[in-house]
Amino acid sequence: MNVEGPIAGLSSDAERILRSFPDWFGIEASLVEYARDTERFPTFAARTNQEIVAFLTVREHFAASWEVHCVAVHAQSRHRGIGQALHRHVEGWLSQRGVRLLQVKTVAG
Repeated sequence: MNVEGPIAGLSSDAERILRSFPDWFGIEASLVEYARDTERFPTFAARTNQEIVAFLTVREHFAASWEVHCVAVHAQSRHRGIGQALHRHVEGWLSQRGVRLLQVKTVAG
């Protein structure tokens, strides 16, 4: 597995990954917006065998305070530590920029 970013041009990969979770990302307009947001906000990706299997997009609120805007690991690639590796990479990238707080918000299901 290789983690990289921030990189651009991930909207189609992000959409494919989000569609692997129809119960979680079932609102079409929201799914498309999350995919498009990969072009607006810093986005990181995890690859296995040259295929992007996960992405994480962050959003700046203040110079020292950012938020995980969207994170998803393809349904067939979950439970392998890919999300953790992606998150660690993003934390390092943000830390190098002086960010002190990274928020993660979730919705209870």
